Amino acid sequence: MAKVLVIDDDPSLLRALRLSLRAGGHEVITAVNGEQGMSQSALASPDVIILDLDLPDVDGLTVCERVRQWSDVPIIILSASG
Repeated sequence: MAKVLVIDDDPSLLRALRLSLRAGGHEVITAVNGEQGMSQSALASPDVIILDLDLPDVDGLTVCERVRQWSDVPIIILSASG
């Protein structure tokens, strides 16, 4: 199965995604902010990234742009923004 990196600052959402994805047989790596997420994406080489746009340090669009500088990993945007 896939190695999934989830970047989100909401602990309950991280927990729910971790449980659901692991139940589906995926390996899950988490990050609670943009800087940590960018580091994890470089170190762990995930197969897919689930990315929140509203992060506490670096906004999700910036994270996406920076990851794109070195990787073409699929990125799924997860956001509550209207």
